[in-house]
Amino acid sequence: MHVQNNTIRVRAGSSAVSRSPSSASTGTENFPGADISTTGDEWEFLKAMERYQRRANRRYPSWREVLRVLRALGYRKVPPAAGDAA
Repeated sequence: MHVQNNTIRVRAGSSAVSRSPSSASTGTENFPGADISTTGDEWEFLKAMERYQRRANRRYPSWREVLRVLRALGYRKVPPAAGDAA
């Protein structure tokens, strides 16, 4: 990781990823293939995870904890419709 001019650059293998503070505040990321738009549901989930991480003092929550946050937001598994392949 390298910080230069308020931009964090991370080199993973042969590709580089950069993220500036301004991109963090707008919800956009600066790397190839990044989706520059964030839906309302995605934003709600990101904020819920951030609140959980702060409240639980867990920077890297487990998948079980992520599932708990999703359930708290009201997401439920929908059973497949009759005739749908599993």
